Amino acid sequence: MGPVSFPSPAKTAYYLGLGTLAVVDVVEWPVALAIAAGTFVGQHTRGQATAIPQTGSAHHDGHQRPSSGS
Repeated sequence: MGPVSFPSPAKTAYYLGLGTLAVVDVVEWPVALAIAAGTFVGQHTRGQATAIPQTGSAHHDGHQRPSSGS
């Protein structure tokens, strides 16, 4: 078995708070589960998106070239 990493105290408090809200019926448990899952996925996929190459008349700085003509 490899090394085990624990979440930061802030993440732990976030998930415990969310669980507490579900237990005391401030939010429904499916909503709390969806929020927790979305947060988890968002934290673990950040920075893994690949850049999509631009096509057309965009400059290297991302701005459109001014159109010529009327």
